[in-house]
Amino acid sequence: MKELGLLMDLDGNVYYFGEWKENCKDKGHTISFESDVVNLDEFKKLNLNYDKSKEIVVQSQEEYIKKGILMIFNITKNIESGLSFLMTVPSKLSCMQKERLTELYPVLSNFSDQYIYDLDDDCDKYSSLDDYFEKNDVKRAKVKLI
Repeated sequence: MKELGLLMDLDGNVYYFGEWKENCKDKGHTISFESDVVNLDEFKKLNLNYDKSKEIVVQSQEEYIKKGILMIFNITKNIESGLSFLMTVPSKLSCMQKERLTELYPVLSNFSDQYIYDLDDDCDKYSSLDDYFEKNDVKRAKVKLI
């Protein structure tokens, strides 16, 4: 994933933000989200509150998952240390979100460190995309081997 992150709404629409670069600053996700997503008409139609005083990662965990929004943050520091992502997910995925995650599987499965949090109700934590997909009945797209 060459972006810093993505937001996925209940209809499976994906809004990418930022461009991953080695040693990205901590506020890079928030700055990119503000410049690439916040002013989009599609984002405004989601009726999500955006608080400039909070990091986007915090807002995804505190508010957005409660409204069914899934977010993925590329938290890779550098290639040598391995690819890493943080995914915050609602407790129930829509059918369209499941379909889109299936499409994203070949890219996401390349990440060696996977942190997936469902902070609704039970606060489930997954360290494997495969475990999360299995528990939540998400199909895996086949990964093409070169």
